[in-house]
Amino acid sequence: MNLDHLDASRFEYLLQDSRSEAPIKHSDLVSYLPLPERYEIIFSQTKALLTILKTYLMRRQVSNLSKVRDVVERQTRHTFNQISLCKCVRILPEGAITLQWYEDKRRNLPHQLHINLVSGEPIPNLVEYARNYLTDIVRSEHNKFLNSIGQRPPKEVRVWHHQFDIETCPEIIPVDLKPPEITKQVSLAESLQPYIKQKLSASEIPFNESEQQVPKSCQNLSNYFDLVKKVQEKVHLNQTLFSIGANKQNEEVLKMADIFNLSFSSLKKRSIPLKDLVASIKKNKTFSACDDQKILSLADDLISKSDGYFTKLRLSGNDYIKIDERRSYQSVRGPIYRAVMAIDA
Repeated sequence: MNLDHLDASRFEYLLQDSRSEAPIKHSDLVSYLPLPERYEIIFSQTKALLTILKTYLMRRQVSNLSKVRDVVERQTRHTFNQISLCKCVRILPEGAITLQWYEDKRRNLPHQLHINLVSGEPIPNLVEYARNYLTDIVRSEHNKFLNSIGQRPPKEVRVWHHQFDIETCPEIIPVDLKPPEITKQVSLAESLQPYIKQKLSASEIPFNESEQQVPKSCQNLSNYFDLVKKVQEKVHLNQTLFSIGANKQNEEVLKMADIFNLSFSSLKKRSIPLKDLVASIKKNKTFSACDDQKILSLADDLISKSDGYFTKLRLSGNDYIKIDERRSYQSVRGPIYRAVMAIDA
């Protein structure tokens, strides 16, 4: 082959590409140094966590532990719990992720751990920081091992010593996370105490002149009127609970009227057996009365206060409830309510 007339300029681009190749830096090699299996799991979970949080942030959705756990476990195939989350936060820059307990009182939900991505750094930079954090821990243990065998640690590490067991590296310490503050549940009697004490004061306790002499049974008490006050508070509490029970019974009578009307509207009959209406009431979850005798007693109370709209008939040994078809239920519901609640028209 004659090379005298060969145009070598056509192959200059090959020389330029070969000269432009940058040498491999040591920092690139360090990021690929092997890590303990525990560290690799934490690192993979951290990458998945950052990706998920970034996605939720772009969608403007709330991210909590219950939502993030399923996605991280599905991607990494490892268990992800609160301790794993705190370890992931440990290997990231301080303040990159914030953890906060939140209680949804409106929907009566338990405390949820909200996870917020605060850092504005790109995700690859945060991932590189986490990898370097874990690598620095292994490098520190590697230097201790080299000193123990009398070798000088190198400035640049390309590979771990063949006798160094990377699995002996310490565990990652999770960040501190305080448990949520759970408010104490207050009973009904305790919740009514402030209202009772407002209405009942020591100045309102009546006493006669004969009561000024403390009886012998109360001589050991520091104050006789404290006993009187406690008795009156208990009586007032019982009266309050009784009034609450009476209001609840009135509400059940009104619920029964609605159930009766709904049964007549759905069946389109003039009269319905009372036992069928009782069965419908028992199926209603909002109705607390489950005893047949109590339901029949409430039904009699409703019939007496319905102004003739509901009537009770006895046919062939069975009780039936009949309605007045000349009037609509909407026109009589107001009078029934006023009669049940004892409100003057």
